[in-house]
Amino acid sequence: MEQISLGEIIAIHTIRPSRKAYKSTLAVNALLLLPLIVISFTRVDGDPIAVLVGGVILLALIALFVFLYFHNTRIEFTETTLTRANLFGRTRTWQMSEITTVLRVEALVAFMQSDTLNIFVLDSQGRCVVRPSNQMWSLDEVTALITATGVKETVIAQPITATELRVRYPRAVPWWEAHVFATALIAVGLLTVLIVGFFFLDRAHVFSEIYWATRRLLSQWGLVGL
Repeated sequence: MEQISLGEIIAIHTIRPSRKAYKSTLAVNALLLLPLIVISFTRVDGDPIAVLVGGVILLALIALFVFLYFHNTRIEFTETTLTRANLFGRTRTWQMSEITTVLRVEALVAFMQSDTLNIFVLDSQGRCVVRPSNQMWSLDEVTALITATGVKETVIAQPITATELRVRYPRAVPWWEAHVFATALIAVGLLTVLIVGFFFLDRAHVFSEIYWATRRLLSQWGLVGL
């Protein structure tokens, strides 16, 4: 794609998540969710139509998320700028002069996942600008981006975890990714609080009746006053 500005032709290169990854992601989500919907429809007590509708809505939301990711997410770069567009199409632009580190991690180890090759493009503050991986991006296209930065790659060839990588590059990997189990515990804790909160709200009148019945009983014995 080209853009004309001030009489000059500026070549703008755009790379997107691979279509192959897009198709495989949709297929995997469908294969995982459809059996769950069928099982719920036939086995769960209650209204099977409501269960089916809920499953279809869930599948639609996931499909929408996948569509938005592959439709809006992209990396655009010229000789002087690098722009990142996120899931919702929001963009942020950096000058190429701000890019100081290109980190090639040959095998990033993650819990219950196969090792992946990741390219971390970091700014002068060590913050992650873009991070394409071989799971979702064509590395042939990413190579053109690396060349455009003019920064020599730093290669980590040995397998490394996100926690270990964060020690060496504190702002390259988000905290939650480097502390998966702690993040999971926090999420479970918050979910538990919400469930308990809804339970007590739903049972508030019952607890109120028990409280006042107890006070009346104790007041008859002269232990408390109403």
